[in-house]
Formats: sequence, structure tokens, C-alpha cells
Amino acid sequence: MNKIQQRAAKRAAVSVATGVMFYLMVSNPRSLRTLPATHAVMIQFNVNATAWAIEDACNWMLSLQDSCRHPYSGRPYVSSIACGKDSSPEDPEDGPTYVVVAEFETDGEKDYFVHKDPAHLEALREIEPLIEKATVLDYSNALI
Repeated sequence: MNKIQQRAAKRAAVSVATGVMFYLMVSNPRSLRTLPATHAVMIQFNVNATAWAIEDACNWMLSLQDSCRHPYSGRPYVSSIACGKDSSPEDPEDGPTYVVVAEFETDGEKDYFVHKDPAHLEALREIEPLIEKATVLDYSNALI
């Protein structure tokens, strides 16, 4: 086999491998959504929110790890939830002073939590009057 034939064979092999990978990804979209997922919310409470109300709100958010249940299995599905006050030694930014971070095994579980979970939606309705501004960042634990 000459060099031209070798290069053509390599290109064909790469093309086939790329096609197989693309087929597998397209034929099974869930395979792209099984990475762990994180839902982070930076919160600025309004000036009328008392320290007691903020503490209650944080405790309620923390309790979601146990109260949020998978709609079919009934098992808790939130891997972890953390809530805390900014303690950065850097000059404070104008805005958020608290953060809530929830982790999930899959992006689908995170989506259910955000849009449909009754316990989470109830917590949001109760806590919303205390919030001046919230910034949400959802991401899967992958580089791309």
C-alpha cells in the first residue's frame, strides 16, 4: 500500500469512527444528559428580611434534600444542598449575600427540581417575598 492509499485509509477510518460516535449520540440523546448537574442560586435578600426569616429560608432550602422525592420511585433524588452566607475576604459585591447550591446525578433530575418538584416550588413561593434579586447558574459537571 502506497502513502496515498494509507492516507485515504486513515481518513476513511476517522470518518467511520466519527459517524459511529455521532450516530450513538443522536440515537441516544439521554447519553448526553447523564453527567452530574448543579443548580446554583446567588441571593440578595430585601432590606425588610429579618435575620430570623433568612435563617428559616436557608433551613427550608436545606430540607429540600430530604423532602424532594422522585416522582416515580419516591426516593430522595437531590444529591446534596448547601446554603451559606458570603464570607469572602474580598470587598463585597453589590448584591448577593447568600448562595444555595444543589447537586443532582443527572440534568433531568435538576430540570425536574427546577420546574416541577412540588416541595421546591412551594419553598420558592414562600421564600420569594424575601428576595430582592436572584441569579441562577445551572451547569453540568463537564468542560464542554
